[in-house]
Amino acid sequence: MATFPVSWITKEISNVQTLFGSAIRDDCIDVRDLEDIQPSEGQGFQFPGSFEITAMGEAGANLRERVPEILRGLGLNVLDASLRERPSREGNYVAVTVAFTCPSREKYDAAHAALRADPGIRYTL
Repeated sequence: MATFPVSWITKEISNVQTLFGSAIRDDCIDVRDLEDIQPSEGQGFQFPGSFEITAMGEAGANLRERVPEILRGLGLNVLDASLRERPSREGNYVAVTVAFTCPSREKYDAAHAALRADPGIRYTL
């Protein structure tokens, strides 16, 4: 499992807030010292399962069609009715969220990696 320093996470949250302005409020973000969190039995993702993924990128990158296409290319079952799109405050960027079923952690990680490899996508959550 990858671990990230709190300073990196705080910087990424700031970047997302810059892109989406007031759509991401400070009071909705709880950044804790991740080194203090200890895993316990039953925590974490359960596979197989249904998950949501959000890709953020430039408004003209056709993400509404690209995100499900990329996930299907990995053999994942995309739940089309779950697709949501939200533009940034000034309309330069868009966030696309979609749910999908995933059989394993490896496929889940591959979904994030494949989306991040697309030149029109800046971040995934």
